[in-house]
Amino acid sequence: MALQRSMAESVQLFLDVGTTLTPLKAGSGVKLHQRQIFDCLIQNIGHTHTMLQNQTAMTQNQQETLTTLQEINNILRTEQFVPSQVLLSTSVVLLDACGRFTPFHLEFADCAEVSIAILKVRFKDVGYRRIENGDFVLADSLNGS
Repeated sequence: MALQRSMAESVQLFLDVGTTLTPLKAGSGVKLHQRQIFDCLIQNIGHTHTMLQNQTAMTQNQQETLTTLQEINNILRTEQFVPSQVLLSTSVVLLDACGRFTPFHLEFADCAEVSIAILKVRFKDVGYRRIENGDFVLADSLNGS
């Protein structure tokens, strides 16, 4: 947050400088080399503004990535405390059309009815009718099938 606030203040400062320089550039008493310097400064202000916007977007992406990694870390920590006899051999991670991950064990969904029941529960708020009508496709993203 402090970085974003600092970047926002920097952008505002650059915009203020650009606003101040623009009328000076048009002034009749300004020499050619001074106008060229003003042009370079205004151009640099624009580039700096773009860079700060890009940096803000990157910071937001990094924050989202960090949140995802923390969630994965929490899942892994939880798995450490599960007794080995509870862990089943073949786990599946379902990535649904809404972008949600649903991990389950293949041994749990050992028939089509159980698999469809899982889908119905996951899509009870959105897409339930499609599941009910069989209007969906399951694909193996690792093997491309």
